[in-house]
Amino acid sequence: MSTALAPSRPPVSEEFVLAHRRARILQGLAKAIAEKGYCECKVADIVRSARCARNTFYGFFGSKASASIALLDEVCPPLGEIFAGSDPSKSPGALLAVELSARWWSGEEDEALAATKEGEQIVRWLAGSALKLAPLGADDSLQGSLPPGRHGLPREFVRANQRQRLISGLAGAVAEHGFMAATVADITSHAAVSRRTFYEHFFSKEAAALAMVSAASSEAGDWLKPTGAKTALGIVGVEIVADRCVGSDVVPTPRASVLSVLTALRERFEEGEPGCRS
Repeated sequence: MSTALAPSRPPVSEEFVLAHRRARILQGLAKAIAEKGYCECKVADIVRSARCARNTFYGFFGSKASASIALLDEVCPPLGEIFAGSDPSKSPGALLAVELSARWWSGEEDEALAATKEGEQIVRWLAGSALKLAPLGADDSLQGSLPPGRHGLPREFVRANQRQRLISGLAGAVAEHGFMAATVADITSHAAVSRRTFYEHFFSKEAAALAMVSAASSEAGDWLKPTGAKTALGIVGVEIVADRCVGSDVVPTPRASVLSVLTALRERFEEGEPGCRS
């Protein structure tokens, strides 16, 4: 008696295989960014989450940045076009869009939408007239470099002078370069103090940023304190406050565009389910 052969499956096309692998990488990327944030997420985290080899990742994307913009393009094509070729580590708007899109794509739909709405409120609040910033350096005695040599000034005054100049220097450096690009060297150059003096007051750029925001507005400082300047929204907030501290009455275009990013994402998220996440 002959045994009937099982019908053979049609061959899977190479295009299908490649599309499936790419989708797995983007899903792994979204999960890794949602868990660690863009800046802390490494390619090793992405391939581990995607269950693929590092070579497979680089066969599709040249870098974490290009993969992240591809993810953004899947979630919100208009923003994908705007940020095409951008590096989220150098663009607060792209960073915010990528982190929120990753949360959305990885299954945190409600959380991503809530964060987007909250982001709109916070950015409008920081940039709006309701934020009454205390002028940095209102005490003229704390401005300017200290006299060279043995000046005989009280230590308390010297420390207060240095701290004030560092905070003002941070505001100037961030307003000029953006928070992510600004370095400790930029801050000390603006403040006219040494690198050693910086680290006597602050253990990191992020700590100095929190001090700057708190000095400008205790309310803004309380908002930033839980997460610091390590989230996309926190970085945007620091840049807005820095712009205001150096005398800008309105938020410059790069910061203001964050509102457009948040609005576009909110509208996309409110449409319903995201695309295929398999």
